[in-house]
Amino acid sequence: MPGNKYPHYEQWEHTKPRPTPPADPFALLTPFLQSWTIGFDHPFRVMEELRKSTKPTYPPYNILSLEDDKYVIEVAAAGFSKSEIGIELKENILTITGSKDSADGEYLHKGIAGRDFEQKFILSGDMKVLSASMADGILKVSLEREIPESKKARKISIK
Repeated sequence: MPGNKYPHYEQWEHTKPRPTPPADPFALLTPFLQSWTIGFDHPFRVMEELRKSTKPTYPPYNILSLEDDKYVIEVAAAGFSKSEIGIELKENILTITGSKDSADGEYLHKGIAGRDFEQKFILSGDMKVLSASMADGILKVSLEREIPESKKARKISIK
């Protein structure tokens, strides 16, 4: 290149070692945060579990936000009856399972997906499961964020 102060720059640039990013994206933050945060280890553990896990894609689902604090999870559970679906909330993990009963015969052709499934959703601590309903092959789980009084904004009077 004419006018280049370092004409052989391109020759040795590729030999420089490049820093590799850490496998854990939170590894850089952990020492910094541990010095002044207390009780925040649980959210970081949850995020680490999310990073490690793979999310199953069967059955398909939607998450709707109805209002500021109301949500609905819709799961496509066509072919499953209410008795074949289980919903459990344990330690802020909402688990939806489906298990098909065995058929009364032999399939000559089986093109409808009716395999067992398990979907997990991690809910924040202030989420509450209101109800679950099933219609037309769609399971709907209604959720609401319940903000305690201690976390709501309040006015402080000056004396």
